[in-house]
Amino acid sequence: LVVLVFTAVLKRLDVRMMWVYLLCGVVVWYSLYKTGVHPTLAGVIFGLLTPTFPHKRIADLETEDSVSVLEWLEHLIHPWTSFVIVPLFALANAGIEISFQSLSDASTSAIAWGIFIGLVVGKPVGIVLTVVMSKRLKLADIPRGASMKTFLGVGNAAGIGFTVALFISELAFTDATHRADAKIAILLGSLVSAALSVAVLMTQSKVEDQLTLDS
Repeated sequence: LVVLVFTAVLKRLDVRMMWVYLLCGVVVWYSLYKTGVHPTLAGVIFGLLTPTFPHKRIADLETEDSVSVLEWLEHLIHPWTSFVIVPLFALANAGIEISFQSLSDASTSAIAWGIFIGLVVGKPVGIVLTVVMSKRLKLADIPRGASMKTFLGVGNAAGIGFTVALFISELAFTDATHRADAKIAILLGSLVSAALSVAVLMTQSKVEDQLTLDS
């Protein structure tokens, strides 16, 4: 409580030294952890206390002092939270054991292969076929500038079914071995789907850029 009051005073005094706020955040997180209260509440609290006054200009903006401390912090930590922290958090809480033995067991499991094929193949095929049928039956129009490759890339992205797929697997299977195989298949299927989506959509983007240059 003392640290939170101190942080509010710092904000009121227009203090812009980020290391001070970081130190206060660490102390609050540790205090909540030691009291038995879930320490992620520290993030909620400091999300409300983070200053919104201008911080400094970042590279892609032209106006000096146009970025608040809150926006600057979001810009700074977004790559870390999106591509490192959240994936690790999800993986750690999913209870997936990644080992040579678990991968070997999943490779011989019909359940694992069914899930993997469903995510990697079933999702894009289903989405592309739905688009084609909807167009031919005149139920919908394809957006301007979109192609079948666009929908294929989106379909691949739909194969990234991590959290919901894990939840469904918990409901679908009672056997611990089947659950383990399903989780491995979901993880690998999501990774392969993500890679395919990036590859397809990047190729699509390059083609569109080349067409723009040629025109």
